[in-house]
Amino acid sequence: MDLHGLSVSHALEHVEWFLELQQNRRIPQPVTTAAAAASAGKRKTRVEIITGRGGLSSASRAKIKPAVEAYLKRKDLVYTEANPGSFEVVIKH
Repeated sequence: MDLHGLSVSHALEHVEWFLELQQNRRIPQPVTTAAAAASAGKRKTRVEIITGRGGLSSASRAKIKPAVEAYLKRKDLVYTEANPGSFEVVIKH
């Protein structure tokens, strides 16, 4: 998901919507063994959220990136900084 050009409030609305959509998405897969059935609830998907580095923001200070990171922390989501302008978030199904 690319957040370039959005205000902070719109970016956070988009992130919330996108992550909820990803968490609620069902990935149908046949369950054929007891081990597969046990791990069926442990599927993970990785998604990228592109915030940009903030180089074009006023005073060249990032606004969206720190707001998104605070949101991810508040929601106790597992994430890494993929590069200076994006996060990779782990979605558990």
